[in-house]
Amino acid sequence: MIPTLDGPENWTKKGIDGFITTGLSKKRYNIPYEIRLLDVPEARAVVESPRVYVEFGEEIIRVSIDKENPKILDGDEKDCPGADFTEIYNFIKEHYDVLMSHWSGRIDAYEMYKELNPHRR
Repeated sequence: MIPTLDGPENWTKKGIDGFITTGLSKKRYNIPYEIRLLDVPEARAVVESPRVYVEFGEEIIRVSIDKENPKILDGDEKDCPGADFTEIYNFIKEHYDVLMSHWSGRIDAYEMYKELNPHRR
C-alpha cells in the first residue's frame, strides 16, 4: 500500500509534509496527474533524493527525478490500481535538466515555469 497523508488538506493548503510546493497542472502539461515539487530549499534538504510528488486521487506518489529510469519510490505501480505512469516518466525524462535545476535551487519556480513553457516567455 502506498503511504498517504492525512488528507487532501495537507497538500492543497500547506504543501506536502508541511512544506510549500509548486504545482504542474495536468491540463497545461498534458500529463495524466498533477505533479508537485518541493519549493523550499530547506524542504529539499530533508529528503533523500530528487523527486516529484504525483497526486493520484487522495494519495501522493513519490517518483524519482531520473534521466534514464524514473520510478515510484514508495512501492511500485501495482500499488496504484488503474494508474499509468508512463506519461509522467516521459515528462520527467524530457524535462530532467529543468526539474533538476529547480531541485538543486539553481532556478526558482518562476524560472522553471518559463523553461517548461518557452512559448509563454
